[in-house]
Amino acid sequence: LASSAKVLDDAPGNQIYLWRFLGTLAEKVKAKSNQFPGQVDSRAWKAVRSIREVDEYYTAPVHGFAGAADYWARCSALPLLKDIRVPALLLSARDDPLLCGASYPQEEAKGSDHFHLEMPETGGHVAFLGRQNWRSRRIAEFLHEAENRY
Repeated sequence: LASSAKVLDDAPGNQIYLWRFLGTLAEKVKAKSNQFPGQVDSRAWKAVRSIREVDEYYTAPVHGFAGAADYWARCSALPLLKDIRVPALLLSARDDPLLCGASYPQEEAKGSDHFHLEMPETGGHVAFLGRQNWRSRRIAEFLHEAENRY
């Protein structure tokens, strides 16, 4: 979570995505302000310019975390990957603009019989635009392999 927030906040090519994402959060912050009076100040939203600030001033307090760093540390999936006991596949493109090296859990995948990481060169962020058929086929193949292996 921390590395993705940093990439989203700091990478020059991500500014449009960041501003759009912050825009989608504005209505949610307003709703949370009504739901948690005194805990969430929607008036301060106009000063928010980063995911770190969103998590520091909104996400963390609403959910009982000490701040963004505490939220990121305690909610990151990374420490839990070693405990996966059912077949799991993470497809994560190497050209995903919201990820950096720390976002690809290669060591955890190497050390696991159940957690598998595949990093195609292209695919972007999540969608594998133009490659939905590939993604669907790969997931079906993985499930078939898992059914035969486990």
